[in-house]
Amino acid sequence: MLGAVTGLFSVLSMDIFYSDALQGTWRDAISRDLMTAFSISLSPDSPGVLLIYVLIVLLIMAFGAFSGFVFGFIIQRVFLLLE
Repeated sequence: MLGAVTGLFSVLSMDIFYSDALQGTWRDAISRDLMTAFSISLSPDSPGVLLIYVLIVLLIMAFGAFSGFVFGFIIQRVFLLLE
């Protein structure tokens, strides 16, 4: 669970703090990628871009949660070996 929260915090903080340095937000990048890859013209504020953004955030959160589970399992096994 902590890994999912860390992933969410990382995504949102990157979107907020680096949007000026990277010349746009994640939603801007998604709309440009959709235009380049599929010739679909969507504004960064459209529901389709928001849906893809939410799916990417959920994927990052799931990866963080899975990584936390694996790390916790390894730590548990190490402490069991120490008994």
